[in-house]
Amino acid sequence: MKNKTAFRIVSAIPAVFWAFVIYRFSDTPAVESTNESITVTGMLLDLVSRFIYVDPAKRDMIIAAMEPHIRKIAHMTEFGILFLLILIPAALIIKKLSLRAVITLSVTLLYAVSDEIHQLFVPGRSGMLRDVLIDLLGALLALALYLFIFFIINTLHTRKNTGKHQGA
Repeated sequence: MKNKTAFRIVSAIPAVFWAFVIYRFSDTPAVESTNESITVTGMLLDLVSRFIYVDPAKRDMIIAAMEPHIRKIAHMTEFGILFLLILIPAALIIKKLSLRAVITLSVTLLYAVSDEIHQLFVPGRSGMLRDVLIDLLGALLALALYLFIFFIINTLHTRKNTGKHQGA
C-alpha cells in the first residue's frame, strides 16, 4: 500500500515541475519575453531557411510576422504537455477514462486561468481570456492524441486476445 501511494506521488512530480516551468515563463516581464520569443522565432526561421530560400532582406519582417503565431503555438504546446503530465498520476487514481479526461482537462484549465491571473502582476504582461482558450486548445489536442493512442492500443490488444481465443 505504501509503495502504491509513493508511486502515485512520484508520478505527479513531472507535472509539478512542468507547471513550475510554465510559471517561470509567465513570470518573465513582457520586454524580455518578447525578445526571447523573437530569438526563438529567428532560430526557427534559420532552420527553415536550410531547406527553402528565405530572402535575407526580408528576414526581420518575416520574424515579426511569425512571432505572434509561434508564441501561440508555444502556449498550446506548454499546456498540451501539462495535460499529458497530469494525466499520468490521474491514470493511476481514476480508472474510468471519461472521468479521468474531464478531471485532467479541468485541472489543466484551472492552471491556465491561474497562469493568466498571475500575468496580471508581471510588468508589461496581461491576463487574456484568449490565451486561456489557446491553452485549452493545446490540452484538447493532447487529449485527442491520448485518445487516439489509447484507441490504437486497445484495438491491437483486443485483436491479439481475440486471435488467441479463435486459434484455440
